Amino acid sequence: MESAEHAWIGDQLTLSLEDGKHKAAGFGLHIRLGDSFTYGPTITYGQGIALGGDFYGVVDQPICTAEDPQGVFREGWFQLETPFIPHERSRILGIMEVEIKLVMAAFNAGQDPSKVYEEIGDRYSIDWAFETVFRYPRLSLKNFDHFGANAVKAYSIGHGIALDEARLAANEPKGSVLRRARLERAYAMNAFADHFLTDLFSTGHLRVPRVELYDTINDKIVAGNLARTMHNEDSKYGLRVRSKQGEEWFAYGDKRLLDKVSADNRQHVTAAAQTSADEVWTAFNGGPVSEYAALKLIPDFDYLIRNPPQDFRPLFKLNDPSSKLPLRRKELHDRTGQNYVDSWNPRQTLSDLAKGAPILYQPVRCLDLESGKFLGWMSVSSSADPYLAIVPNESAAHPCVWYFHGEDLYLRKATSGGDRYLGLSYGGSAGWGLWAGQSDPLIINKDMTISLAGDPKRLLCVDRWNSGNWGGAWTDGKPNRFVIQIDLPLPVRIP
Repeated sequence: MESAEHAWIGDQLTLSLEDGKHKAAGFGLHIRLGDSFTYGPTITYGQGIALGGDFYGVVDQPICTAEDPQGVFREGWFQLETPFIPHERSRILGIMEVEIKLVMAAFNAGQDPSKVYEEIGDRYSIDWAFETVFRYPRLSLKNFDHFGANAVKAYSIGHGIALDEARLAANEPKGSVLRRARLERAYAMNAFADHFLTDLFSTGHLRVPRVELYDTINDKIVAGNLARTMHNEDSKYGLRVRSKQGEEWFAYGDKRLLDKVSADNRQHVTAAAQTSADEVWTAFNGGPVSEYAALKLIPDFDYLIRNPPQDFRPLFKLNDPSSKLPLRRKELHDRTGQNYVDSWNPRQTLSDLAKGAPILYQPVRCLDLESGKFLGWMSVSSSADPYLAIVPNESAAHPCVWYFHGEDLYLRKATSGGDRYLGLSYGGSAGWGLWAGQSDPLIINKDMTISLAGDPKRLLCVDRWNSGNWGGAWTDGKPNRFVIQIDLPLPVRIP
C-alpha cells in the first residue's frame, strides 16, 4: 500500500496503556529509551506502519530469507530509531505529510484518492530516494517481505520481537518512566511489523511470484518491473478474497484503499491491525499469545492460488514444476485469458506490456452511490427485450466497454450476434436495445454515475421487478431508487 494508506490504518486504532486507552492518531510513541519523557523522538502508530519495510530495512537482505531474521528486523528497526543521517526520519515524514494531506482532502470530500495518486505519479518517490541516499529504491529491488507467505513470515518475526519488548516493559518498576516508554516502544516496533501485515490486504501483494521472478530473470530491474506490473494490475482491478475464517469480500490494492469501493477492505485491514496491537497489551499483562490472531483475518492467498475463482487471471503463476520460470499469461492484456506459456522473453514481455492494452470488454461492478456498498455485476435479463440486470455472481456478468461514435459516448456490451448499447427502454427501464432499438448517448459524471446525455438529470439507478430480481432504470422522481456508481475505467478516445 501507499504511505498515506498505511498511515491511515494506524490512525484508526486504539492503544491500551496503564493510564487508559488512547486514540492512535496523533499519539506519539517513544522509540528510544531514556530517563525522561522528554528524551528522544516519537512517532505515531500510523507513521510506524508507513515507515517499516519501505523506508527502513537491510538492503539486499529481506527478513524472510535471512539466516538471522530477528537480527535483520532489529537492524531495520535500529535504522528507524537512530538514523545515520540527522533529521532523515523527519524529512521522510515531512514529504509523507504532503501526500497524506492531498489524499485525505479527496477522501474527506467523498472523492476517490486513487485519482490523486494518478496525478502524483512518482513525484514523492524521487524525493524519498534522495533523502535516504537511495536506500528507498534499493530496498524495493528485493522487497520479498511484502508479498504472500514472505510477508506473513516478516510480520511474525517483527510481531514476536514487539511482544518480547512488551514483556520487558512489564518487568520495569511500576510507575517508572522506563516502564511506560518501553511499552510505547513495543507498540512502535509492532507498527513496523504491521507494515507487512497490512500489505496482505492489498490484492497486488497476494499472488505475485515475487521471489521466483527475481531468481529466474538475470536482469533484476526487469524482474522487478514485471512484478510491479502484475502488482499494479491486481491492485487496480481487485480480486474476490476469502479469509481463513471463511469471510469473503472484494478487495483492491495499492492506491485504492480509501476509494469508495474499498469500504469492506478497510474494515478488514483495520480489524487485523487492531488485533495485532491488542496482543502487545496482552503480552504486557502476562497473557498468552501463542497464535498470532491477526493472521486468521488476512486474505488466504494459498486458497486464492489453489482455487482461482477469478475471472481475472494472474499475469504470472507457478503451477508447472517443469519450468523454473513462472508461467506467463499468453494474452498479456486480456485478464480473462485462460492460456499460459512457459517459454517467454522477459525483456520483450516488459516492452509489450509498456505498449498498453487494446480496448477490452470487462465485467462492470455496480455500487450504491450513497453507501459505496457492492450491489452486483452488470448483466442482462432473460426477457425478450433485454433489460439491464444486476447479478450477484461475476460469472454471470456481461463484459462492457466505453465506445465513442463521433462526439457521443455509449456503453457497449459484448453480446453474441452483435454488440448492444445501454439506453432508455420501455417504462423508464434501462435496456440493451435489442427489439426496442434504444442506444442512447451517455454522460459519465465525476462521481462515476451515468446520465442520459439527452436528459442529464436522469441517472442510472436500481429498480426491483415483480419477480424479485434487481434491474436497472433511469431516475424519474420515484422514491426508493438507489443511484448506481459503476467501476469501469474511464474511456480513452481512439482516433
